[in-house]
Amino acid sequence: MLRCCAFFQGADIDNVELKGLIPRITEQIFASIAVADANVEYTVKVSYMEIYMERIKDLLARESKSIPILICLPERIDYDTAANDNLSIHEEKNRGVYVKGLTDVYVGSEIEVFDVMKAGARSRVVASTRKLHSGPLQAR
Repeated sequence: MLRCCAFFQGADIDNVELKGLIPRITEQIFASIAVADANVEYTVKVSYMEIYMERIKDLLARESKSIPILICLPERIDYDTAANDNLSIHEEKNRGVYVKGLTDVYVGSEIEVFDVMKAGARSRVVASTRKLHSGPLQAR
């Protein structure tokens, strides 16, 4: 079993030069599967979470803004997972470290992974400060 954890922030999945680490790893994973022994079966799952303000949010949860995923891959979503924005980290001897309640989406191609990433990215918290948008400081 291969477990991969990577950070995704602002990369352009559709741009060959700017697509970032996760899309490149995804392409390599599926290229390796394509040339692997035909007698070996692979299962690829994708989860997408955000850690913000010391809270772990499932970006693929049913009630999140990532509803388009439910339209494209309805049979592959783990519907038993409840939406939650304060998930907890657990560790088990057999399973290792994991986030309890995090939605898993089974994927069969790199395009499906990219669709999941795009849907999850729409649920991310994007904070900004008033100072950045208000222009130069003015004397009062």
